[in-house]
Amino acid sequence: MDTIDRQDSTRKLYRRMAFIVEYLKSHTDVTLEKLLEGIVKAGLGAGPQGKCSRQSVYRAINTLSDKYKCPVRYDVPTHTYVLDNPEWEFVAPTILSDSELLALTLGAKFAHDFLPSAVAGRIEEAVDKTLEGSGAKHFTSELTEAFKFLSGRRPDDNGEIFLAVFNAWSSRRLLYITYKDENGTETKRIIEPQALAFFDMEWTIRAYCHKREAPRTFILSRISSAAIQNETFEPRREIIDNLTFDTFYNYTDIISNARFRLSERGAQYAKKQILHTCQRLEPDNEPGWYILTVPEASSERIVPWVFAQKGEAVPLSPNRLVEEVRRQERILAKAIGAV
Repeated sequence: MDTIDRQDSTRKLYRRMAFIVEYLKSHTDVTLEKLLEGIVKAGLGAGPQGKCSRQSVYRAINTLSDKYKCPVRYDVPTHTYVLDNPEWEFVAPTILSDSELLALTLGAKFAHDFLPSAVAGRIEEAVDKTLEGSGAKHFTSELTEAFKFLSGRRPDDNGEIFLAVFNAWSSRRLLYITYKDENGTETKRIIEPQALAFFDMEWTIRAYCHKREAPRTFILSRISSAAIQNETFEPRREIIDNLTFDTFYNYTDIISNARFRLSERGAQYAKKQILHTCQRLEPDNEPGWYILTVPEASSERIVPWVFAQKGEAVPLSPNRLVEEVRRQERILAKAIGAV
């Protein structure tokens, strides 16, 4: 039997033991036959037929009694099993595969580097306890130290605000916030935090705003106070489902079917810094050059994207995009000349 088979067998044993304990708590006159029937119905049997042998049940009960000191006994006169202490709990050890260990490790690393400490600490503590139970703490800590996110930007760590937003979102409770928009105007409003989003190194919340009676996006770093309310709310699928990379900002100045001529370097940049998930990059007639077509994107995103490429991306159409890039170029040149 290889490692994976042993892990599966051990996990199934733990699940059977947990089932037996819960079954004894909620049933009386529990016979071996009833346990067998319950285990099969719960999908805890073995083999292609999903059956369970009497020996497997005996093994589970003996392991509970001998190894975990479970107060289970066999009552000879009634031929039934009894749990003498209904308050007894079975805490199953953690059996993790290498893939599961890796997933936990990377999850803890992501939480450490990208979540504010108020929430990251809770996640890291939970992962640490799980890893300690698996006996792989040393192995995974080495991996964590060698897996690095070397971004020059980090999200704001406004811990108490993030924790309030996170808890309101996860418990579906209304949130009373004080928010300052991009113009510095401060407002107080009740919102339904429908979806959390990490976009462009910023934590944001897409919410239904009771003040505006419409969906709104709030950047967490602009929230100066947040108080969870007692009232709950229902998920609004139209808000959650509409939160995508392409619709995130809800800009009104949208440019459709923008076309660019890109150099080799520009094409590589376009693959990494996409403007739209359905954009299309095709070779141009001249070797080493490409044509990028973007179905739609806001001018607020496109123009900075063009300047960031330093001439490696040349806008071709529509004409208003070309003129806007030229206008911004003149503004920059004038500002440089005034220095």
